Amino acid sequence: MIPATDPGTGPRAPAGPRRRPGRGLPALLPLLAAGLLLGLAGAQEAPLDVHTAEGQYRFAEGLFFRKFYDLAENEFRSFLKVHPEHALGPDAAYRLILCLRNQGRKDDALTAMNDLQARWPEHELAVKLFLWKGELLHERRNYPAAEQCFRRLFEHEDSVTRETAVFFAAQCQEGQGKAQAALDTYRLIADLPFDDTHVYRPYALFALALAGQRLGQHEAAAAAFARLSAAPGVPEALRQESLYREAETFFAREDYGRAAELYQRCLGEFPGGAFARESQKRLAWAQCLQGEFARAAETAAAWRQKYGAVFDSDVDYIQAASLVGVEFYQEALPLLRRLVEDARVAAETVRLAAYQEIVCLSQLKRHEETAQRGEAFVGAFPQAAEVPAVTYAVGSALHALGNCEAAVPWLRRAQEGFLNRREYYEDAGGLLLDCLERLERFGEAAEVCRRLSEYKDISRAALYLLRAGEYERKAGRTDLAMRDFENVLGRFPQAAEESRAAMQHLGEMYSSAGDFGRAVGVVEKLLARAEAGADKARMLFFRGYLAYQQEAFEDAVTYLRAALAEPAGGAIAGTARFYLGGALLELERRDEALGVFGEVLALPDGERPSFPADLLFRLEMLYYSRNQYAVSERICRLLMARDEGEIVYRSTLRLADLLVAGNRLPEAEEQLAELRTKLREKRLRFRDAEAAPPEEEIVAILSEVYLQQDQVAKALVAAEQCLARKDLALEFVTRCRWVLAEALGRQNHRQQALPYAVKAYVLDDHPVYSPRAMLLALRLLVAGERMTEAKATLDELRTRYPVYAESVAGTAEVRQVIAAQGGAGPESGVTRPSPTPPGNQGE
Repeated sequence: MIPATDPGTGPRAPAGPRRRPGRGLPALLPLLAAGLLLGLAGAQEAPLDVHTAEGQYRFAEGLFFRKFYDLAENEFRSFLKVHPEHALGPDAAYRLILCLRNQGRKDDALTAMNDLQARWPEHELAVKLFLWKGELLHERRNYPAAEQCFRRLFEHEDSVTRETAVFFAAQCQEGQGKAQAALDTYRLIADLPFDDTHVYRPYALFALALAGQRLGQHEAAAAAFARLSAAPGVPEALRQESLYREAETFFAREDYGRAAELYQRCLGEFPGGAFARESQKRLAWAQCLQGEFARAAETAAAWRQKYGAVFDSDVDYIQAASLVGVEFYQEALPLLRRLVEDARVAAETVRLAAYQEIVCLSQLKRHEETAQRGEAFVGAFPQAAEVPAVTYAVGSALHALGNCEAAVPWLRRAQEGFLNRREYYEDAGGLLLDCLERLERFGEAAEVCRRLSEYKDISRAALYLLRAGEYERKAGRTDLAMRDFENVLGRFPQAAEESRAAMQHLGEMYSSAGDFGRAVGVVEKLLARAEAGADKARMLFFRGYLAYQQEAFEDAVTYLRAALAEPAGGAIAGTARFYLGGALLELERRDEALGVFGEVLALPDGERPSFPADLLFRLEMLYYSRNQYAVSERICRLLMARDEGEIVYRSTLRLADLLVAGNRLPEAEEQLAELRTKLREKRLRFRDAEAAPPEEEIVAILSEVYLQQDQVAKALVAAEQCLARKDLALEFVTRCRWVLAEALGRQNHRQQALPYAVKAYVLDDHPVYSPRAMLLALRLLVAGERMTEAKATLDELRTRYPVYAESVAGTAEVRQVIAAQGGAGPESGVTRPSPTPPGNQGE
């Protein structure tokens, strides 16, 4: 603290604890440099007699100023021995101390100080020497004695001396482990205004801020560091470190944005400073933790370019983790592998790098490497926080590789590790369920589902419990399955879809077991405690559903109508109407059933229950028979939207028939052409790809479309193509015979047309084309004046198809036959029959 050589050479940094490189303290006693040196500028006096006291003192003083400290020491000692009571004694004693100090003889200097203070305790020099004495004791780590020296100056009249003593007394208290006392002492000067004279004030404030930072008092520490970094006159080294530490306080509070701003300011104001390298690294960390991965990667890369010769695994890790953050997994892998394999890297960084490597491999779908690295990670770091995620990655990789047997234990362990992380717990459970299902370990899958259903705040608890029952059912454990389904109804009455499915399962199982009474008992208990509204509506629906399953259709209608009458029953309305329509249909109350089904069919896609295809085909015919053509068409289009090739094919043919009947021939042709293309390109998913229907079925309907469009030649070609196929279904053969006969007739080839027409009703009894063919044959016979045969054909038509015969009674050919018999026909003119889709026999 006191200059080691000439006291006039200027201040130096004080020694002591807590000192950091680059943060020098001012000299302890610059105030003594001039005031305590006597006679430096005095005029040269006449030679004195060295045998006198004054002469001996002046001689010693001259030696001192010429830096002959050893010679001066001898003279000052001699003076003090020979003239112990002389007025210059205190000055000589002080000069002696300076000589000893400049020779580096600190112990002797301390002894000399004690002598001076003992002989002249009240002298000004004796008081001021407490600073030097305190420093020497501080250097020897005799902190209690040093503190006492500094405390002697706490009331000193000179503020610079006083504050110097206060600062170093606090340093001594720190050395004794009296942390709080030291902070209280620093506080005596820390809040005072900074100036050029009182140099220890900013250091005292820094000591307080540093202590606050270590104690986690980041807000107060940040304010103090901010004052130090912004105040004028604060030494640059101290200002730089204060700015860096201010940034660190915000980093510790996870305010990474503000921390990044301060690190950047530190780099801008002190680009070559002692904290520049660390500031740039911490800036990269802050950007990474902020989620600014691209900027973090750039900052880390810039650090490596600037300080590439310096090994710093943290920077490598930041850069790699940031590359992972921007999904540059391939680029991150070499950095991570280097960190894992470098023996100089700390174990914690190795662990983090190894984990990120597994993340990269998993994202790159390098499943075998993921599994290998993950297994090695768990072996090396069994207690690491990342173990659950790694076990999940291993299990997921093995699942992707199809090794479900090996994946199961890893996924089980992942679930156990994610007990407090719902989304990951559920994801691991989903993969585990898939593995167990593939392995047909349905009982274990059911247990997994139950645990998932009991997980706190899980959104799909009802679904998991339902799946548990379904797995138990697959496992053949009927009692457990029933219990799960019943628990769905009891625990989750608000879960409409899951409750409906559970009730359907129960209905099927109770039906198989002949135990509907048990199901009814469960529902009636729930119904008894259900309040009006959604819950009661759901229970009434379940009761109606069970009645439907028992084929007690009257009861089903009663309960289902009651469910629909409940307020807030909208959630079950669609499904309830579906079963209500089914019950009415079974009771032959078809008009009521069609009205109910019409409401269900009008629901939006997300709200409409799924209809069995056979029921929809049946309903379509019923609606058509009641001239509700729009509903029929809607049903066909709903069926066409399904995945099953058979259903799409059949419903498209039916829609084409409807469009032909409605004289929407271009639309019919377009639908058939598209269906023909799908069939040729094998875009229809038939259950048996080898049993796809022949294209001629589509062509048969097209032949009629061409005929109705008066494209007679095309109709002839299409019909002949179909009839050339020997295995074509009879209904399509009959249609084509009628089309061919009609086309030939229009071309006046009556003799050729007649056999096709006759075959259409003799070899088949098609409800549409057989009567049409009989009418055509009648027309051809009359035109050929074969009235006997014509009369027989008309009689057969009246017998086989009386409704159709009545509808064509006014045609010219029928009237001619009747006239030939001597009867009278209707007075109306000729009426051409409207085409009717195949299969339409009403009810």
